[in-house]
Amino acid sequence: FVPPGSHERNESCWANGARLPRLALDPSEASERRTAYPAGWERVGRSLNERPGCPSLSMARAPGCAQAWEAARRPNSQPTKQPLRARVVMLVAFKDTQPVELIRHLEYHLLLGVDHAVYIDNSCDRDAAASVSLAPYVARGLVTVFGQLRCRSLHHIARALERGQRGASSVALYIIYATPSLQPPVGSLLLPLDDDEYMVVPSNSSLRDLATRMHRDRISSVVVPWRLFGSSGLVCQPQGP
Repeated sequence: FVPPGSHERNESCWANGARLPRLALDPSEASERRTAYPAGWERVGRSLNERPGCPSLSMARAPGCAQAWEAARRPNSQPTKQPLRARVVMLVAFKDTQPVELIRHLEYHLLLGVDHAVYIDNSCDRDAAASVSLAPYVARGLVTVFGQLRCRSLHHIARALERGQRGASSVALYIIYATPSLQPPVGSLLLPLDDDEYMVVPSNSSLRDLATRMHRDRISSVVVPWRLFGSSGLVCQPQGP
């Protein structure tokens, strides 16, 4: 959960009571080095994630179902005497993810009870197709896209973290920690996920139920076990809807 006081000062406790070192995150100054396009990867629409010899993965704008979701009301983060309903906020850092995969991931977690999603866009495609695909969700107040770090090196952030905690989710947590404007209201359940990680909850429950129980029982964090799936012998990503 986002702890009280985190909006007022960056030195607040996050991460199980440990204090994180300060990070001067100014996107215009923190890292001017941009990720270079490797030779042969220059043409627009080609993903940097492609494997040589495999069919090109589409980076075209993906249609979504934003209009099917009720527009979100801006949450009030001010203290209130009314009971606080824990909000579920998903945090995702991505780089050159196919828009269709990103929208599928978002829609799945909205169905599970995510109230809002914050995306850190580090992609290098010139059309910003993923962010454009997310725009209808942004318009409805369901998504925030932080695009100030597009195609910038994030190595300086990873190096500030302990070894073993330098994955995309940890980097995203550091960015949201250092950027007060991205921080969700106090009492929110923050769910950092990679764009290929899908939460699974019992069919008669939801992430909102989990957040409510954690809030009621004053549980600040939980460990989510992984279930990993192999490639089934596939070298290239199979074509599918």
